[in-house]
Amino acid sequence: MDARRALIRIYSSEIECIADETADHADIETGGSLFGLWSDGGNPTIHLATRPGPNAERHVSQFAQDPDFHWVLEQLVMHHFGIQSVGLWHSHHRLGLHELSGGDLRRARDFSRRSGRTKFSDILTYFDTHQASDRPREVCVKPHVYADATAGLQLPTQFQVIQGTSPFRAALQRLLPREYRSAFDRPRRQRPHLRLETSMAQEDRYAEDVARAVPETAPRAALSSAPETPRPLEPEPAGPPRDGTAEPEPAPSVEEQRASVFEQIQHRIEEMVTRLEIPAGVYCEVVRFHDYGTLVFRMDAPSIGIVQDIELAMSDGDLVAVRHSVRDVRSRDPQELIVTKTRNAEESLRKAIASFRKFRS
Repeated sequence: MDARRALIRIYSSEIECIADETADHADIETGGSLFGLWSDGGNPTIHLATRPGPNAERHVSQFAQDPDFHWVLEQLVMHHFGIQSVGLWHSHHRLGLHELSGGDLRRARDFSRRSGRTKFSDILTYFDTHQASDRPREVCVKPHVYADATAGLQLPTQFQVIQGTSPFRAALQRLLPREYRSAFDRPRRQRPHLRLETSMAQEDRYAEDVARAVPETAPRAALSSAPETPRPLEPEPAGPPRDGTAEPEPAPSVEEQRASVFEQIQHRIEEMVTRLEIPAGVYCEVVRFHDYGTLVFRMDAPSIGIVQDIELAMSDGDLVAVRHSVRDVRSRDPQELIVTKTRNAEESLRKAIASFRKFRS
């Protein structure tokens, strides 16, 4: 195991920008670009953190930065300030995922291989879903540094905050094309409560998960439990119509129905993962949310090249597995090794866990 540790130095103005953008989008992923310089020791200093570009994609369980915005901005800051892209940041809002997902790790690896840059920094934000309801909501900010992103080599990382406003922020406002200025908007609200976290090495993280799963202690879920988000109170109607008939309640919109299904599935997944022991080194994530009300729970074991997808849906109040597939991603043309259909989601998850142990043996 690599004994080195990493440090992300960042101006307080840029931390505040990241926290404000996260607080503005409590139910979907958001993010932005990070620009700065690398030290000889492999530690980044972040001089600028952006909001999303105008064509960024923001969804419940996915964020993709606007590539044109990122490229134009990198050319601009390199030409005028001599700084470069050092990574990206994104949020997991209330998903209950307090670590980088398997998709996040693959994104860093793929970016590094395409660009020829082995060093990469990734800042993750999320809301503390275990926080007492009577306390102000905290935005948690967790740093990650890859010593070699092409190999997925991630170091334990902590923040060192440089107080004050980055000297490049005000200067850049005068140089930006008009359509990109919103990515550097000042905080639009009272500064949210911040909690700066420290990341662990991947091996330490999953070893800790296994250690906490013994019977004497409460098991730690791969997906942290998140309470259901309370619906906002609707205003009281002014009164019944003059003819005395009660006005019918409006039907929920399609978006409201999708959100309700997503919350139900997410809650059931978290319950199951809390009860069952996920093998060490297996990354769990929610991959996508289909329009017709299903999502994919992905279990990825990079060390053995096996990915399992369990496509889930709600049926008459029960969580069912619509499809369960297993792939070996190390082959030149990855093919599905096993495809099963079952009506019991927990049975599929148990089969996935058992097969990971079988592949390792």
